[in-house]
Amino acid sequence: MEEDQYHNGFRINNSRVPITLSLRPIQSLRPHEEIVSHELGLIVHDLERENVLRHPLVADRSTGVILDGTHRLAALKALDCRLVPCALVEYNNPRILVERWYRIITGSDIERFVKQTENNTREVKTDAEAEECLALRECYASIEDGRSCQVFPCGKMTPLELIRSAYKLEQAAKESGLRVKYADAKRE
Repeated sequence: MEEDQYHNGFRINNSRVPITLSLRPIQSLRPHEEIVSHELGLIVHDLERENVLRHPLVADRSTGVILDGTHRLAALKALDCRLVPCALVEYNNPRILVERWYRIITGSDIERFVKQTENNTREVKTDAEAEECLALRECYASIEDGRSCQVFPCGKMTPLELIRSAYKLEQAAKESGLRVKYADAKRE
């Protein structure tokens, strides 16, 4: 480990991905995900009880965008922290992988819910085909119930419009009495 004068931290060069460990001002960090209030409450409670943050936030070195730790950042803000321990990386490094959260909607069949959403969907044959559509960014959401699988195509939407559309989809599910859970890996 060697001191990195520019970022006022310590650079780890012999890891798979070069990392700088640093304390960053909380206002210099930029979250890019929604906050799940239940998860946030659990983290705030743990931090208040243990008074220890066990994992640094992972952030892009140049922009301060949080790659991992949005909920920890929100919890630290709620606790009025000014400095945050960060593992700074280069987002453009091909070894950096950012995975997505899944919203798991249960409680009804797809066809009725899809009709309520007022979105144009298309049916795909398998969840693997839906995953490919999501990976290629041809669709912003998919929904399945074991009998059918629908995807919500992106069209020419901007990233902000995509986020808003996904949020509207989630709200429509809740308003229909469906349950929405969150997972960081797809559950069977």
